[in-house]
Amino acid sequence: MILKLERVAAGRELRNAAWSILEKVVSAFGLIFVTSFVAKYIGPSVFGMLTLAAAIFQVIQILAQLGSDSVVFKRSSRNAYSGARLVSATATLRVSIYLLAAIPVLIFFVWGQDRLSAALFSAACLAALFSAWDAYSIYNGALLRARVNAITNVFGLVVGLALRYCVAALELNPEWLAVPIILTTFIPFVIRRNLFLRQPRPARNSRNERRYIYYLISAGGTIALSSISIAVYTRVGQFMVSGILGVRLMGVYAAALTIATSWSFVNASLVNSFFPAIYGERDEERAVERAAALSRAVGIFCIIVTLVFAAFGAQLIEFLYGAEYVGAYVPGIILCSSVGISALGTISYRYIIRHSGYRFLSIKMVVVLLVSVAIYYPLVRMHGIVGAALGVLFTELLSLTVLNYLFKRGIIFNLHRRIFRV
Repeated sequence: MILKLERVAAGRELRNAAWSILEKVVSAFGLIFVTSFVAKYIGPSVFGMLTLAAAIFQVIQILAQLGSDSVVFKRSSRNAYSGARLVSATATLRVSIYLLAAIPVLIFFVWGQDRLSAALFSAACLAALFSAWDAYSIYNGALLRARVNAITNVFGLVVGLALRYCVAALELNPEWLAVPIILTTFIPFVIRRNLFLRQPRPARNSRNERRYIYYLISAGGTIALSSISIAVYTRVGQFMVSGILGVRLMGVYAAALTIATSWSFVNASLVNSFFPAIYGERDEERAVERAAALSRAVGIFCIIVTLVFAAFGAQLIEFLYGAEYVGAYVPGIILCSSVGISALGTISYRYIIRHSGYRFLSIKMVVVLLVSVAIYYPLVRMHGIVGAALGVLFTELLSLTVLNYLFKRGIIFNLHRRIFRV
């Protein structure tokens, strides 16, 4: 009977992963073909500005979420009813924090700028607002409802990508790119929110809402510092390239990032689909074995993709983006390797959350952020966008290994040893 239940659970995980991968395939198609088509039309400078705007407001989005993605995921995977109450009770808090932080930043970047800059920064601000508000996707993922997320995201992506393509194909003013940027996150958010509100859920209670807000701040507030640090250190390279080398080279670096990360959806889908079972596993030995097996599969896949990109990446970049972006090839190889290391780091990160290591993660990620700045600055100054890519690689390696091994007498080191025990 137990074996049968385990097979049913494994089947749900695989179906969930399949839906998640299907969604990300559409996203990858857009990143590889439509985004490159738009980038070729608008040129590296505008593409760099667009990427910079998205990066800035994504950091604010993560600040507003207060670590709610991990907290909601963990609680909902264990108790769907409690998870739904947490999502409802904390929505206003997330939106309020986002607006308080984002509006001054938006004013700073658009004040005195041209219409194109104002349009793109405003669109990025609104798009990130809906992402900050949308905890419904995390709730669905925890309940293995990837089909809901996949269908809604694909619908938003198709509309957004089609409109982006039209802007480039019809050679419209790049200001019109603001519309698909907003709709890509707005459409899935509206659909998921309506579906969530239609399902049976507890009546609103101000006392309970205050209790859940306090819980999110106490549990998520600690990990929020970690999440913000991750958001910043993973974008330090982009900020450094933009500030030191200018938006044109930022556009070339963005092309390398886009191609190098376009396949990471497989890693994310596997981790999101298999970690609810790891969170729910009562036997620690079985949990670590599952996490090691997941790490092994992710690692092998990443090695294969990096080798393929090294063989054909130069031709792919020139074909998709054009001659102005050929400098993205070498950074792209390095970033492909970094994506694989980052995926292994995500598994270790989630495993630490299983052991409620919120305080450890908050301290560790602040250390990673500070170290990353020290790593990136000289590398970008001396080696340009190749140095920025090397900064990503070195930072991810440090985060994955040395710093993680300090947690609970080396349980992450034990996890990594298990990866090689086939």
